[in-house]
Amino acid sequence: MRGVKKQLSKHQKAKQSSVSGEYPPTALLVLTAKAKLAKHAARVRKLAGLTVAKALGKVAKGAKGKDGHYALQDLRYDLKCGYLQLKGGKGAKA
Repeated sequence: MRGVKKQLSKHQKAKQSSVSGEYPPTALLVLTAKAKLAKHAARVRKLAGLTVAKALGKVAKGAKGKDGHYALQDLRYDLKCGYLQLKGGKGAKA
């Protein structure tokens, strides 16, 4: 059908947001020493070494132990708390 827009899922919107400038999609996620103490340590270990674009939408355990997609708000939280850092990527906030 012409003129009908496809609705994006939450993790697709998150990827678009990162691409649009909040976090560079090519920046690497780097594990910090503080991450070892986090209750989300297993989650952030799985994401370390991935680019922002690859990490967003990846299936990871949430706070309640259920599988869910790693969303932009999860990335913001992990960066704010110091569990992950950004390295590289054009315009990185590292």
